[in-house]
Amino acid sequence: MEILVLAPYEAKLLKAVSSAKKINLGDFTLIGNKKKIYETCFRNKIDCQEFGIIDCDEERDIIDFTKKYLLKEVAYVIIGNISYYYQKQLYSIKENDDFNYINIIDFPLINHFLFVSNFSHRERVDFEDKKKSIIKAYNFMNKLGIKRANAALVTSIKTKAEVLESNIIKMILKDCNYRMINIVDSYKLYDLFEQNSLVNVYKNNINLLIFKTFESSNTFLETLNVLGTCKIGSILTYNNNYIIDTADIKNEHNIIFSMLVLLKVLKNEEILVETN
Repeated sequence: MEILVLAPYEAKLLKAVSSAKKINLGDFTLIGNKKKIYETCFRNKIDCQEFGIIDCDEERDIIDFTKKYLLKEVAYVIIGNISYYYQKQLYSIKENDDFNYINIIDFPLINHFLFVSNFSHRERVDFEDKKKSIIKAYNFMNKLGIKRANAALVTSIKTKAEVLESNIIKMILKDCNYRMINIVDSYKLYDLFEQNSLVNVYKNNINLLIFKTFESSNTFLETLNVLGTCKIGSILTYNNNYIIDTADIKNEHNIIFSMLVLLKVLKNEEILVETN
């Protein structure tokens, strides 16, 4: 399984790739400024000789080369220091389209993964974007063997408009025959972690959170990172492509966790193809 690693200039990413290589999580090809990669390896006592490195200096050059490489059998791409603009260029994503962002949270005291899904970078998202983010997450969860999505729509202030939006999403999903997706209504974030709440995620089967905005979900994830009480994987999807963007991943352990999640997804995809 070949994995491309773009512009890996941070120690956390190179450490993660080094560890992943040792436990056979894939064959890694690094694409970026070779001098910068060597310098980071030297400062952090990482054996740079274990990597195959393709020397490209600029972001545009990295993306242009990678686009040709993607025509081969590449399992997925790990993004280092590549701007959002060039990430979209890599897959020729149109201006009005976007990646779907899926975070996988492994809390020590919850016996199931908790997922966060976002379809749009926009400041405010409508019910159509939320519907897409739910469906994208549900399809991803299925590939991890999770057959049911119980989604909470998270808000700061519950309004009549948001209740209406929730009902519209329920009706659309029902009409589209997504019967294994359950919308548990709109809730404030603290309801999900309040000890006596009826929708407490430690006692309830809620496994998918859909936030009002991309920014509010990031604030939630950053808070979890600061607390350091869980593992957080981060996956971008676009069509049938998978990307790990390490910019917002706290450390090498969470990068490896993201790799392990994707490894299971890819293996299950292979099983599905063989079965069909």
